[in-house]
Amino acid sequence: MKLQVHNSVLDFKSSDWNSLVPNNFPFAKHEFLVALEESKSIGKRTGWYPFIISAHDSKNLVGIFILFVKTNSYGEYIFDWAWADAWKKTGQEYYPKLTSAIPFTPATGPKFLISPDADYQVTCQLLIAEALKEQSQNELSSMHILFSTPSENKVLIKQGFKLRKTFQFHWQNNNYSNFDDFLAELKQKKRQKIRRERKEIVKLQSLSIKELTGKEVQPFAKNFYQLYLATIDKKWSADYLTEEFFQLLFEKMNENLLLYLAFDNDKLVAGTLNVIGGNKLFGRYWGAFDEIQNLHFELCYYRPIEYAIKHKIDLFEAGAQGEHKIQRGFIPAYTYSLHKLPESKLSELIHDSINRESEQADRLVKEGREMVFKKTN
Repeated sequence: MKLQVHNSVLDFKSSDWNSLVPNNFPFAKHEFLVALEESKSIGKRTGWYPFIISAHDSKNLVGIFILFVKTNSYGEYIFDWAWADAWKKTGQEYYPKLTSAIPFTPATGPKFLISPDADYQVTCQLLIAEALKEQSQNELSSMHILFSTPSENKVLIKQGFKLRKTFQFHWQNNNYSNFDDFLAELKQKKRQKIRRERKEIVKLQSLSIKELTGKEVQPFAKNFYQLYLATIDKKWSADYLTEEFFQLLFEKMNENLLLYLAFDNDKLVAGTLNVIGGNKLFGRYWGAFDEIQNLHFELCYYRPIEYAIKHKIDLFEAGAQGEHKIQRGFIPAYTYSLHKLPESKLSELIHDSINRESEQADRLVKEGREMVFKKTN
């Protein structure tokens, strides 16, 4: 099998690449990664440098390992800043490192894209062996696979990677027939709170909310970029994504997009962008020009939940962090990452920290459903 390193997603034909991408993880699609690269949302400006490893048999592309050389830890959402600080205190350089992730995307999905005609375990092992060789030759400190899948965990633990368990808050569809059906399962206080928040939005007679999918979203790319900037400004964050990224995304991947826009009369005041992938819905970006109480919850949670119920979508991942999601019917769910650190006293201490963090995630995930739903006999 032939293995090769690529420094650009553009080295691949879209059809070849996408033939390996599962339907429920659109962030791994060629169009999404090309939009990041062509818009300069990755590269020197943000410290994400493509370092993709491909595997070919005698005829076809059979495997891809999505990798980046990283010169910082921005846009990863599995936090290792403390590790970098500890590295620096010992006089070592933590950056650059190798990271397998979808840039600026805290969503679980495969980073090893393997043809169904290839042996999954063998192909993954070949790709990871090549990555470890490249890591050593290029003097990269460590390797990290973020928001990994159970299949990837199984293979990579055997290769000496340390599994780290963290959590997000996800909504799960229990074959609900409508939104009230979902509310009926919640504890009374949570049910009442959601109904009260939704009623407050309904009372705003000048407010209208539009649901847009497919080609309907295309005219609003520039508007949504401005909404994205509004959130960045309020959070004192960095604008990793450029206007061109949204233009390309809304043009090339609109079949995967679900957009909610709120208007006060004819004035755009807020919006949220979701990504649809098979039986999964991913909440991605939110922005508001005007602060309207409870509008964030309506656009980011309640409308997408209604959409998921209507279209029989199993899982809604609403993004990173946010314990307030528990009050809106979301429960803690595991997220995973895998880490290969050089053997040292420092790596032992980091592994101990990962173990304690995993214990905390175990407790929260175990107790999560009881925090949200009524007890059933």
